[in-house]
Amino acid sequence: ARAMAEDLRRYSHDLPIVAKRPGPVARTIKFVRRHKAGVAAVTVSVVLVLTVPLMIQMNRKRIDSVVERRVNEGLYVFKQQVKDWNKISENFEEALSLDPNNFRALHNYAVMKKEQFNATPNAPKSLLHEALSICRRALAIMPKSADACNMLGVLHKKLEQYDEAVAAYERALALEPKK
Repeated sequence: ARAMAEDLRRYSHDLPIVAKRPGPVARTIKFVRRHKAGVAAVTVSVVLVLTVPLMIQMNRKRIDSVVERRVNEGLYVFKQQVKDWNKISENFEEALSLDPNNFRALHNYAVMKKEQFNATPNAPKSLLHEALSICRRALAIMPKSADACNMLGVLHKKLEQYDEAVAAYERALALEPKK
């Protein structure tokens, strides 16, 4: 009678009974009933650990897609006969607001600023200074880009900073001697 009373007490508290051992599923169910808060916390943690990286990756792909589209739109507008410099800048600025470290966007934006300077009569030198700043940001991300080093040289030359231009051209040649 004492053993039966003990098993009834254990049963009422979701503990395994002694008279007939429960199987693994029944023990798991009883364990979950006894430790609801802990099991819930572990379950939420596991779900977060599994889903957060997936969500971050999906968001990164979406951002990359938008950045790529904005860069391509900026390049498309540039290739038109009538260049809308404001639209080009808007596309690159939006791309860089989404991904400030996108080398392709930075490099092409620097090229566009230089082209805007070349195409605009009496253009202010501030366009070249902007292009230079953008080009340096691109080189900070990808320091071994011969194209970016060459662009840096072109910008320094246009700003009549000849020593810096020569240094940038030499760096570009060292990175890609065949170009």
